[in-house]
Amino acid sequence: MNNLKKIGATALAASLVSVSAHAVELSVNGYWEMTHVSKNFSDAENSSNNQGNAFGSKSAIEFSGSGDVNGMTASVYTAYNDAANGMLSHQISLDMGDMGEVGLDQSVGAYGFSTIDDKSPTAYEESWHGTSFSSAGLGATGGNDSTLGYKNTMGGFKLSVEYAPDFANTDQNGDGGSSGVGGQGSNTNFAITNSSLIDGLDAGFGAGQNSDTRVKNAQSMEQSSIGGYANYSYGPVTVGYTKTYTSGSTAGTGANAVDAYGIAFNVNENLSISMNQHDNEFLKTSSAEVGQADVTQESQGVAMAYTMGAAALRIQSNDVDNVGGVSGTNEDMTEISLFLSF
Repeated sequence: MNNLKKIGATALAASLVSVSAHAVELSVNGYWEMTHVSKNFSDAENSSNNQGNAFGSKSAIEFSGSGDVNGMTASVYTAYNDAANGMLSHQISLDMGDMGEVGLDQSVGAYGFSTIDDKSPTAYEESWHGTSFSSAGLGATGGNDSTLGYKNTMGGFKLSVEYAPDFANTDQNGDGGSSGVGGQGSNTNFAITNSSLIDGLDAGFGAGQNSDTRVKNAQSMEQSSIGGYANYSYGPVTVGYTKTYTSGSTAGTGANAVDAYGIAFNVNENLSISMNQHDNEFLKTSSAEVGQADVTQESQGVAMAYTMGAAALRIQSNDVDNVGGVSGTNEDMTEISLFLSF
């Protein structure tokens, strides 16, 4: 009887060793950030300054890991923040070597056209960051919820494709259980980039299409976007330009032409500064607001970032005219951020 127990225990121990040898090892990272934000807003009738507590903070913990699956590499990433919903983003992917990578993306933004939406070089954030209409003017992307992605590199060109079965849907809640209401149509978009053709040049282009099934004001609400960028670095200086165009009929924001410029300078290995300009023209004459004049939202931003090991001090100051395509509506925002990674 004791011999049988000993044999059984030995077999169990061997099986546990076998399982642990194939286990995925998780790594943990995180960050904490404290900010101070001040805002001023004005339109044709009134003006106001920042209301409430200007101080804020946030934190997040990130888990990532990978393991071998028949010669391929399966990876998982999950981020939790201090918000009420807990889950910030997650992604699971399978790297198939020369055949590329496939994955399911939930709010990470790892695939498709959104990876090149505004590639203007900056020391911290975009020149429209933190304002009432924080948008680069791109409409035909898959959104942030439950998108399928594929990417691969061939001859120095990086291809990234994203597909959203329903771009209005949210994350799948469990096995086959949708937590959102769909019915607005699918989205397909892509981006192609290259940083090896010319020394110092990073460039790319992309396009996307929303097959929106709805109709508003007797017009189809389908959207399409196309855009590209080019950034050139020489020594400590990087200059860049991004151009995008979105056509569609969603009232107020469905058609946009965007020009974004930026220059960033690395003063030393710790300090960087930048200046950015972002012009978002609301093409109201070609959207559901036919008959209204086109209006350009003009955003200017200055940024500074100073890193000290795992800590960073960042400052962003933005000034926006014609906010959201409304003439005479202006806003300025200054953000000071203390960031700590661990």
